[in-house]
Amino acid sequence: IFRFYKNKYGEEYSWYTEALSGLANVYMERNQNLEEADSLYRESLAIYRRSRGKNAPANIATLNRIGIVNTEMGRYKVAEKYLKEAIAIVNQSGIEYAPAVKNLARLYALTGRKKLAEPLFQECLTHHDIQELELVNDPDLLHDMAELLYAGEPAKAAIYLKAAMTTENKLLLGKLDFLPETELLTHLKSI
Repeated sequence: IFRFYKNKYGEEYSWYTEALSGLANVYMERNQNLEEADSLYRESLAIYRRSRGKNAPANIATLNRIGIVNTEMGRYKVAEKYLKEAIAIVNQSGIEYAPAVKNLARLYALTGRKKLAEPLFQECLTHHDIQELELVNDPDLLHDMAELLYAGEPAKAAIYLKAAMTTENKLLLGKLDFLPETELLTHLKSI
């Protein structure tokens, strides 16, 4: 479909770039053909930069996705570059976009840079002190923080892990009321 949009309307047509990103999202979510996902995201980003400018806030999500897909492929330096660029635009524009911060923190944790990862995880949790962690609606973030702290501070890690489990239970209970049984089983298998 994206070739149709490109041929009929040209590269600058917004539906063309949305179709590129959509296909890249499918590849990334299925964890298949990550090279192609990266290529599609980069093509989309190049078009966005031409039409919106290099530091446009609208580029943040695409930069974040490029960071994620490169992290998945083990290209940590490339991922770090794009995630830092996304965060720079976030900081410059004053827009709140925690996923880029969280993904850079995960990258630092994955590459053994705990001193860089921990403050970023804390930044993602800034609105909650340690007694309010059950109010965080991101169990993955809490789990990542627990994993980061496990080796050096197991007691503190346990607090984050407990909060992650509590959050996951609340999210699951919220889905019990409206999900059909087959979707509920699929969700349970995924967690």
